[in-house]
Amino acid sequence: MSLTDLKIKSAKPKEKKYKLYDSDYLYLEVYPNGKKQWIYKYKNLKEFKIGNYPALSLKEARIKRDQLKRDIELKGLDKVVEELKELKLQPKRKFENVVNEWLTIYKKGKAKRSVTTTLQRLQKHIIPVFKGRDISKITTKEIYSLLKKVEKPTAEKLKSILNGIFSYALSKEYIKHNIIKDIELKQLFHTPVSNHYPHTLDTDEIKIYFNEVKDLRDRPIVKGAIKIIWLTALRQGSVRAIKWEYIDFDNKVLFVPRDNLKIKAVDFKIPLTDEAIKTFKELEKIKASDYVFYSSNNHKKPISETTLRKFQKDIAKKYNIAYQSLHGIRHSFSSLTRQYLQREHNISDDVIEIAMQHLDKNKIRAVYNHYDYFKERKELLELWENFLLNL
Repeated sequence: MSLTDLKIKSAKPKEKKYKLYDSDYLYLEVYPNGKKQWIYKYKNLKEFKIGNYPALSLKEARIKRDQLKRDIELKGLDKVVEELKELKLQPKRKFENVVNEWLTIYKKGKAKRSVTTTLQRLQKHIIPVFKGRDISKITTKEIYSLLKKVEKPTAEKLKSILNGIFSYALSKEYIKHNIIKDIELKQLFHTPVSNHYPHTLDTDEIKIYFNEVKDLRDRPIVKGAIKIIWLTALRQGSVRAIKWEYIDFDNKVLFVPRDNLKIKAVDFKIPLTDEAIKTFKELEKIKASDYVFYSSNNHKKPISETTLRKFQKDIAKKYNIAYQSLHGIRHSFSSLTRQYLQREHNISDDVIEIAMQHLDKNKIRAVYNHYDYFKERKELLELWENFLLNL
């Protein structure tokens, strides 16, 4: 006997789910929680959940059953099953939905800072490009187009994030192949013949770069960070991580924890020159964070390498001179101190190498040699400062 609206409305939940049969393999399942779901069973071969009652009325359920039966007879059962599966997956395959699912897993066990950085990269570079797109329709050409808009270090990080997202999508069968595995960054970024970071040894160009950061009246955080790289020969990552608690103004010393160094063997003390102290004193007037060089977007974070790198590139473009990368400043320090200061002032190579936080290449000697050449490094950095100021 066929169902009626009255019979469906009066059907009450029971301890176990039960079925109310209509006609032609259509029935309503009533669950203990009160949910009522329409199911069509095609010739006892395959069940299709076609909707919930009352969102789908009895009349609408019968129409949907008839349409489904007609499609199966025209296309075949397997084809219809595949089409329905595809239809169901479409909203799940929307790029931002896949990203949200992946983030739920990615966040587990990850440091808060790492998660925050990943979210920022997603929101800045990736999601605006692919929002609303079916992830299975995204092509390698589109990925290449995205990655070539950024510099190589950023491209490598974006590729890693995308690989995580697409690997997850593959595991959920949202896609049939992880196209990120096909991406070769060397096609976008050719490795230069030299392994050195871009830098200049032309003293006229060095003068331009240093003069651009001497006066901190505008963009003090950016200029101050780069100026300290010039004055200390520290790596940009160590400079960006400087906190106010690391600076001893009375003794003119900068403490660098080993975790903030590339070679994490020992903590390091940098002698601060008068110009370095002056720079930190100026920056202290606008102190707004534990970090000396804080991000303008989030004072709880250090300024980004990208911001500093862009400043250097703008100088190169403005004056049409060789690009002096942040790490290239260290190369210039190493070469120019040897060229102009070493012989005249009898400076040993050990002092220059330790000033650049390089460990002794003789590993056995490095273990036992605890002398840090602090006095000698102080003299070297003062000579280097004087050299820069008088170019």
